Amino acid sequence: MSDLTLYYFPASYYSQRALLALYEKNAKFKHKVVFIHSGDQNDPTYMRMNPAGQVPVLTDGKKVITESDAVIRYVDENVHTGFLGKRSDEIKKNLTALADKYPDLQQGVSDPWLVGPRFTAADIALTTLLDRISFLGLAERYFTPEVRPLLYSYFKRLGTRKSVQQVRAGIAGIPRLFILRKLKKSSPFVVGALAVGIAAAVAYNIVNKK
Repeated sequence: MSDLTLYYFPASYYSQRALLALYEKNAKFKHKVVFIHSGDQNDPTYMRMNPAGQVPVLTDGKKVITESDAVIRYVDENVHTGFLGKRSDEIKKNLTALADKYPDLQQGVSDPWLVGPRFTAADIALTTLLDRISFLGLAERYFTPEVRPLLYSYFKRLGTRKSVQQVRAGIAGIPRLFILRKLKKSSPFVVGALAVGIAAAVAYNIVNKK
């Protein structure tokens, strides 16, 4: 599908879930960053798409999908590349039932991902949670080689996955997004003066090198 557009903010917990789903399915989509700290989500045009004024929002040219769980489900059902597996709520229900019945169950610990050898919607949910814990500087409290070593190994594996790398790169690029936004909102004269200044500096360096 080539008409997909995701409205999101890179640091938003639920936006990250939607992004992971799209990246895992190798979906082609347009990126529309919503600067929630600047109030973009309260813009009338955006509010018509999502009256709750929240991110993410996914559109396909006809439908508007809000809530990250609904976005993940839509992507899984309509983007026919990649793999997400069963619905995350079904997986959560099954895993909870197993954990309650067999609290000491060790079967499957050799699998790289939560429910087997393939990365699924369940992993998306855990990935965003672990990344948020790490972002808050609390990783050493919850998973280290000594504290929950299996969870620590899982977190390290996440760092090798392309979709996770893409989401993390988006977070790291937030300062650049804010700079570009400010430049776009600046007066054309300010931008023009900046360009002239850069050109003058380049010319000065060229002359001095001769």
